[in-house]
Amino acid sequence: MADQSGVNFMTISAIIIDDEPLAHEVLTHHIANLNGTSEQTKVDVKFHGYNATDAIKWLSEHSVDLIFLDIKMPNLSGIELVKVLANRPQVIFVTAYQEHAVEAFELDVTDYLVKPVSAPRLMQALDKVQKRLPINTRNQEQTHLLAEETPRTISLNISGAKRIVSLSDIHWFEAYGNYVKVWLGEEMLLVNSSFKQLLEQLPLINPNQANKVSLNVTQPRFAKVHKSYGVNLLFVEQVNTETL
Repeated sequence: MADQSGVNFMTISAIIIDDEPLAHEVLTHHIANLNGTSEQTKVDVKFHGYNATDAIKWLSEHSVDLIFLDIKMPNLSGIELVKVLANRPQVIFVTAYQEHAVEAFELDVTDYLVKPVSAPRLMQALDKVQKRLPINTRNQEQTHLLAEETPRTISLNISGAKRIVSLSDIHWFEAYGNYVKVWLGEEMLLVNSSFKQLLEQLPLINPNQANKVSLNVTQPRFAKVHKSYGVNLLFVEQVNTETL
């Protein structure tokens, strides 16, 4: 998901597997605080399990982005669990023992937290999770929001007559005195409007944020790229951030 400035907003689905109830409480407490204060990352804990068997059973019927996983548990350790999961999510080990870190990272886990876990260290680990998620997953909620919020058409005043134009047909536009030149592909419309008035009618993205979303939008979204020019991000293939 993204807010109106275009900043990425993400919900990470997770489960917690630890044989110590206190460990669940600590993580849940930190996650609740994070969800209440972070403007970019939320964590949705779908399940609490207390041994590897709980995890295997739950994951056989559900999918999730992340496992918070203890190492030393009865019957099957966290490391052994990671080795037997075929399509495992990302893993953050949360353990009281530092000596398993090398073996853990050899299994390509996302992070390794030593108890007691601090909120800043947890946030750092979640940043790593976010960076590892596939691009289509990271932008799924963002794209959904853009589709809901973006209008489909705009009414343009051309020579005293109103013309309804699909926003997805507008490629770019340029200030032209008391008018605006609006390009619909090869066709140019001379619109009786100031550049500022036209901008106010369009679903805009902050130009400083345009590079973050321009290649991911599926609905018309516009950015002012110069004092006299604006573009539809649907038609942007590359963004030079040095000139924005």
